[in-house]
Order: sequence, then structure tokens, then C-alpha cells
Amino acid sequence: MNHIAAIHTIKAQLAKQGVMTDEDYRALLLQLTGKSSSKDLSPLALAKVREHFDKLAVQHGVAKPKTSARFAAAEGRPRIVDVANISMIKKVRAQLIALGKKPDSYADGVLQQMYGAQAPQFYELAPWDKMASLISALTRQQERAGGMKY
Repeated sequence: MNHIAAIHTIKAQLAKQGVMTDEDYRALLLQLTGKSSSKDLSPLALAKVREHFDKLAVQHGVAKPKTSARFAAAEGRPRIVDVANISMIKKVRAQLIALGKKPDSYADGVLQQMYGAQAPQFYELAPWDKMASLISALTRQQERAGGMKY
């Protein structure tokens, strides 16, 4: 199901319960994205709104929480990332695996060491330049360890 359809389905279910009116919906969209209509949103903004509505649906008993192993492994990690960084995120994950299946928090720590207070909490949220620096650092570490380069 696409994001707009899912958002509208949840909105309708919440309205049926008397939890959300159309005015509430528009105010929430405006607060989250700065726009009052879902058709004006970018794919990234739609994903952000969808995640928020999924949480609302669980809070109000309209949907069950996602509890599969796939989601449990990434608990606490951001699910919404800049689409332009997806290939870089995949590269970092491949490097972490090559370094002995290091967790994502390892890459977070490397960024923290490199950038201190300017480092994002999660490497997935890093801008392009910091992500490129992280990949370079992990590549150098792989070379020192004698591992394969990705």
C-alpha cells in the first residue's frame, strides 16, 4: 500500500473512533511537514508522516505494533533516511559485516570520534560529506585488518 493510501486509511479509522477530525489531520500535516495536503509532500515527507500515523494507529488500537524479527533488530534506529544516502548506507553496512559483523552502533561511534558534537546520533542521518568520510575511515580500517574492500 502506498504512503498516501495508508495515511488516509489510518486517518479514516481514527476519525471513526472520534480521535481525529479533518482539521486535526491538516494541523498535524502542517506541524510535521509545513504543508496541509498529503498530495503536496515529497516521498521523504510522506514516509515521515506515514511513520507518525503508524504510531498513532498503534497508540489508539487501530493497528497492531510491528514485532517481527526484522523490525526488532533495528529497534531504535531511524527508519526514515535521505533517499540519496541509501546506497552509502548499504556500503557502510557491507563494510561493518566485512569487519566482523560489527553493529550499526560501531559506525555511530566512528562518526562520534571523527566529528564530536557535530556528529549525528545515527550514521544513517549523516549528510553526504560525513557519510563519505565514514566510508573512507571504514575502508582504511578494513585495509589495516587485511579484509576485503567493498
